Amino acid sequence: AYDATVMLALAMTKVQGTDGTQVAAAIPQVASSSGGETITNYRDGLAAIKAGKKTRYEGAAGPYDYNDQHNVFGAFDAVQANATTGKLETIMTLSAEELKAATVTP
Repeated sequence: AYDATVMLALAMTKVQGTDGTQVAAAIPQVASSSGGETITNYRDGLAAIKAGKKTRYEGAAGPYDYNDQHNVFGAFDAVQANATTGKLETIMTLSAEELKAATVTP
């Protein structure tokens, strides 16, 4: 929730308003601009936006590289409960690159 709040606030700052369409379009711009200045919090993002710089947000959950469908990929663990202990065990991890490669683009 923290990362989403920061990206939303940065997008609203970038468009100088709360119009949903404009804010939605600005989220990938503030979060995943190629070659942008890496920022990790609202204060630094605000300063970069005011200075006219591109930004690339890296939050608590890592970087947010949105694709053209506004999806972000990160590592994904498949887990199952151990029948004896009841504890969750990771049985497979897919990297962000593997998930991105498996995505069907319309």
